[in-house]
Amino acid sequence: MLHLHYGFELGEGKPVNTGLDFTDEEIEKYKPEELPLFYYSELNWLNKENIIDFIREANQLKDKSDLSELRIEKTEEGILVKFGEFIYKLNEKVIK
Repeated sequence: MLHLHYGFELGEGKPVNTGLDFTDEEIEKYKPEELPLFYYSELNWLNKENIIDFIREANQLKDKSDLSELRIEKTEEGILVKFGEFIYKLNEKVIK
């Protein structure tokens, strides 16, 4: 089962809580009253910069394929997902 953290697929930038590895400045910036773990929160489902299509296509590949050839690379251009002849760059689809 695929699990995504709250709002990740929508490009949510606000953390759910200020748990591990947050600095004192970050804890001060993100008040508990603004964090969804503690209080009511809404996601921006209309955000145009999201990875929903990427997740949908990745799940289709996973369901249909032998994933032993799947490669994920972090490059200067961004994150590339490679599978055989298929290359997916986050926010931009490139077919080679």
